Amino acid sequence: LVAMASGYEAKDSGEEYEFQPPPRTDTPLVVPFTATEVRKQLRNTLLVAELRQLCRSHAQSLRYFAGLLSLTHELEDTEALEAIHDALSFVEGSEVDVPRAGIQALACMCDRRRRIGKQGKAVSASGTLLKCLESALSTTSCAEHLKCLMASIFTLLADDDRPQGEEIDLPEVGLRILEPFLQSSDWGLRANGLGGLTALLAASTRVASQLLHRSQAPFLAILHSIKKPPPGPEGRAAQNNAVEVFLLSCGDQKTRQAVIEFGGIDILLDALKDGEEGCRGLMHAKLVAVLATLAGHKKDVREEIFDRIDFLVELRHALDVARDSASAARAEGKTGANIEEVRRLFRALYESCACLTIHGEFKESLLASKRTLKSMQDLLTAQDLVEDPQLAFFYASIAYNLCRSREDKVRPKNKQFPFNELDDDDLNAIEEFYEKMPAESRPVKNGEVDAGSGELAEKLRAWCVMQSGDIVRRATDTPSSPASANLIAHLGKCTAHGSTRVKNLVALVLKFLCAEPSHRRFVVSSGGVRTLLGLIDLEEEAASDAARQALAQICIVTNPTLLS
Repeated sequence: LVAMASGYEAKDSGEEYEFQPPPRTDTPLVVPFTATEVRKQLRNTLLVAELRQLCRSHAQSLRYFAGLLSLTHELEDTEALEAIHDALSFVEGSEVDVPRAGIQALACMCDRRRRIGKQGKAVSASGTLLKCLESALSTTSCAEHLKCLMASIFTLLADDDRPQGEEIDLPEVGLRILEPFLQSSDWGLRANGLGGLTALLAASTRVASQLLHRSQAPFLAILHSIKKPPPGPEGRAAQNNAVEVFLLSCGDQKTRQAVIEFGGIDILLDALKDGEEGCRGLMHAKLVAVLATLAGHKKDVREEIFDRIDFLVELRHALDVARDSASAARAEGKTGANIEEVRRLFRALYESCACLTIHGEFKESLLASKRTLKSMQDLLTAQDLVEDPQLAFFYASIAYNLCRSREDKVRPKNKQFPFNELDDDDLNAIEEFYEKMPAESRPVKNGEVDAGSGELAEKLRAWCVMQSGDIVRRATDTPSSPASANLIAHLGKCTAHGSTRVKNLVALVLKFLCAEPSHRRFVVSSGGVRTLLGLIDLEEEAASDAARQALAQICIVTNPTLLS
């Protein structure tokens, strides 16, 4: 029956079916017509209560029964959920892994509902569903499957588009689900609770941040897991999940303040030093990313972190590890989940760099540590910028911060960008990013933040043009065959797939770079003219004028044959 309802029996060969993940995760899965008809008939004819009694004591039968119900029934079917709960609460460690089948079955039901989006009914936190989640979190033999389940269920519960009377207090529900596991003395169960908190943060940062401040249990579990994990896989999993929680949540100002008040800086610095000599793994890089985010919170916090570690060296190692991990994941053909884990680290590192590069004193340190500056530039590929609009925004923000000085401040006028001429998604993204920024780094009144001297900006602009990529300026370069600059090429990718805000930033960056006549040929050879031509009609007047000015300056000094 499972084979018939799944459609796998349609294969002509006698080989066993091998699951292949779908190329897209935001559209309904294509199901063969015969399988669709079988599912309809089974939904109407299956005697769930009777079959549940027959299967519950037989591992193989219960395993297949849970899989069958995941194809034929929905999350609102109480009897089906009770049967899946039987599988979830089956004894672990037997020859047939029934709890894993139960987790996969519930995840399948959630994923199918998630894929149909607004066309599906809003999922409610029923008692039976919560019971199933509790049993799933009590399973310690299939962490990856559990992560998929928690990510799907929290995505569904975080949906705000609900009829009146069906609203969910998700912070309260999430705390009720996760708190027993966060407080558990069993490190496997605690790792599951922290993994569930990571899934909630990925689904809704706002909701998860509210949960963190409703009880001390989450912060205590996170900090204890980072500080004193026991040796072995369960301790490592708990520590990794705890750092992931901070990685996703420390963009919130209130959360950063709580981490500082709970002594989080000392714990993070100790964890950074506890590894073996020369250890620079992914965990180490995540710890550095969290510290970098905290460094942007306040000046005194930044000074404390910079005094206690060689921050720029640690940042460079973290950037290099993140880049190498992404390259390895792509080369090995790992799943989207593995690449997304590295992308989360990318975002955290770049978000913190975007906040720190606002300050002239940090830019001076960065200029003195060109290897760190180079690692910051080399972290992303063109593919990353195309696939992730957030990374494109952070990349453009960093380039803008590096190239501007205290003389280049622009004060937005009333009823001007970004408060008009934006669609809801762009405006929400910008407002969310500004909300995450520390108070001293927010775009407020001129003079609040010192962006550095004009001389510093000129040096950084020169670096961006001539040393920002793998192809750097050489002694043999001529005006007719100059080298290329990766930063300018990457900015072109940002504008092709980024928001209006990104395009405005890129226009201003290229204006800064073209202010020096010797830089203009590098802008041309790196595709800057094509990028600028796409920016001259921006609705933001300052950005549009910047693009036109840069083009005019290029045309004054550039051989016309290079523009063809």
